[in-house]
Amino acid sequence: MEIDITSSSENRFEVYADFGVPEIWRYDGKSFRINILQNQEYVTVERSLAFPNLPIAEISSFLQQVG
Repeated sequence: MEIDITSSSENRFEVYADFGVPEIWRYDGKSFRINILQNQEYVTVERSLAFPNLPIAEISSFLQQVG
C-alpha cells in the first residue's frame, strides 16, 4: 500500500512494473484507489486481485473512519 499524503506515488509506477508488482493500493487521506498491472502499465480497478470479495467502498470507508 502506498500512502500518498505528501506526494503522489504515480512517478514510481514504472519501477513497480519493472519489479512485477501486481497490485498497488493508494490512499491520499481522502480517496482510495487500487491499481493493477496490465501489459506493463497500471490501471485503476474496482476490486483487488488479492481480495476480490472485499469491495473498494468498504476499504475506503474503513480508511476514512481510522483517518
